[in-house]
Amino acid sequence: MKVYAMEGIHHEDQWRYIIILSKTLYQFLHQGLFKSFGVMIPAMVAQLGCSYSVAGLISSIHFTVTYIMCPVAQRLAGRFSKQTIAVAGGCIFSLSISCVFFTQSPLIMGILLSFAGCGNSMIFQTSYAVLQEHFGDQFGSMHALTSIGLGVGAIILPLLTYELLGVYGLQGTFLILGGLTANTIPLCATFRSPCHVPSNKIQKSRYNKHSLLRMEEESEDGDFEWDNNGSVGDENDGMSSCEPRYFLDIMIKTLALEALWKEREFVFIMLPCQLLLDIIFAGWSLFVVSFAVSVGIPPDRAPYLLIVGVVGGLLTRLLITMVLRTRPHWATILYGIFTLILTTAVFLYYISSTFYYLCACSFIAGFGLYGADIAFYACLAASVSEGNFPGVLASSFFFTGIGMASSGYITGRLYDITNSFEIVFQLFGGIGVLIFILTLIFIYRQRTNSIY
Repeated sequence: MKVYAMEGIHHEDQWRYIIILSKTLYQFLHQGLFKSFGVMIPAMVAQLGCSYSVAGLISSIHFTVTYIMCPVAQRLAGRFSKQTIAVAGGCIFSLSISCVFFTQSPLIMGILLSFAGCGNSMIFQTSYAVLQEHFGDQFGSMHALTSIGLGVGAIILPLLTYELLGVYGLQGTFLILGGLTANTIPLCATFRSPCHVPSNKIQKSRYNKHSLLRMEEESEDGDFEWDNNGSVGDENDGMSSCEPRYFLDIMIKTLALEALWKEREFVFIMLPCQLLLDIIFAGWSLFVVSFAVSVGIPPDRAPYLLIVGVVGGLLTRLLITMVLRTRPHWATILYGIFTLILTTAVFLYYISSTFYYLCACSFIAGFGLYGADIAFYACLAASVSEGNFPGVLASSFFFTGIGMASSGYITGRLYDITNSFEIVFQLFGGIGVLIFILTLIFIYRQRTNSIY
């Protein structure tokens, strides 16, 4: 009986350091683009003649689709190599954003950015899965390390985008950003699994209903086919595509329902926390510049609130990298602490509207927001079994997509109704309180389970 478990990560694997570099550079482009869309919202409202709610929806739809399509990307990674899926996603990602140059229709722009999200999801899901394969228990600290690229990109690209808008306009800016995202293609070519992960070329045999994500042992009756995620061969090969059972099996595998059920405590408590956190994350990232302008901050200084928040996030990433390197089991506690910091900062926005005060609030908000975001994935890696990790991760991205979709439109809609971003930010604070309470419940459940 052979064992193909991934717990024994090969420390002599040198390629994993290339993975760290590539993922860091990809994060630079991924998060920088998201922050750039927040800077572009006022230009969308002015040049496209749409409302803030529509501009918020267009700005967030790319990232909404990116996260929602991650379960499908995970499914594709089981059929093809992760490297192939990531490179194909990079091509779709770059081409779709570049094509926005040719339209001024909000509808067509939204469709093209949706296609960009489909391509980006193939990169996004693969980058996390490959990082976990190479580093195992050190995933949390390595993810925090690569997330430094998020902070740097979120500082540089919004400033670049602001300058590009003044020189080339909205369409020209999209074309240039599309060219920048083409750099994801060579980066994706490095996203390959470590050599000790079984390939999907091994002989097929029967299907084991208890191993939708990964088989760790060879059956006594025969060999299982392994896919790139460590999954067994697909029973669907001998099943008619017209049978209801076929579609049910595809849905179960794509949504990783078995993995979700096995990790139901994490799913029912922490995934809703991530959904709520992403509502705050998207709303703050997309509208903090507009909020600053609405309270009297000059438009040329307003983007600095976003940048200061990112600097706070960069600091917290360095802190989390050092802490989780030696204390990975602290991830859930850190998540609760950073959530409380975020909630406090969002409520503090209401007190004053001076530029330096708002910068201080943004720094604290960014420190808590980015810290909670990084700590969540470290918490996920520490709380769920390794075999269930890819499926639960893809589902967490799906929840993130829902949060992105709802936040962009709802935040803009609330502003259209109340004409006050201050009220919207106070609602964000209320959501933060709810996240903190749910996190305390999960910590209590973890400690109770460890005792019994």
